[in-house]
Amino acid sequence: HGFEQTVAGVLEVLRRFGDSIDRWVSEPDQGIFDGMNRALAMAAGELVKVHAADDVMPSNSAEKAVAAWLEDGRGEVVVRSDLDIIDADGQPVSTASATTQFRYVPAILHPTWYVPMRVYERFGLYDPYGAVASDYEMYFHLQSHGVRFLHAPGVLARFRRGRASTST
Repeated sequence: HGFEQTVAGVLEVLRRFGDSIDRWVSEPDQGIFDGMNRALAMAAGELVKVHAADDVMPSNSAEKAVAAWLEDGRGEVVVRSDLDIIDADGQPVSTASATTQFRYVPAILHPTWYVPMRVYERFGLYDPYGAVASDYEMYFHLQSHGVRFLHAPGVLARFRRGRASTST
């Protein structure tokens, strides 16, 4: 199925459950990270999860992330985990470990991140012009300011290969 079908499907779900959703907006943006920044500007919670178009969250993802964050003291810490890689049909392909070190950089695994809103407020949002690498830029930006990355047990997200992100 194509991108347009995915967008139409998301809009259908939003409209169907609109009465139980506080806010949602569907409007053109300048790319993935511009859209994420717009969503973050509307966010009201203490701990925020940015959910990309074709990622999947296990049913206990938020519960695990919040538990890890609370146990750590609700600080300026990004909660993250290992990441399941799935194919277009949702079938498992592999699992990427948050502790993996690639040639020059660590595994970022952005789809698993839960970030306290005060971290975004203090250190800023994503570079909207960074194509698909603004998550890496954000990781290094936060690291340079002493923000810790806390590894939660289990898997907090499943990343579907393809579309805008062509590699893990």
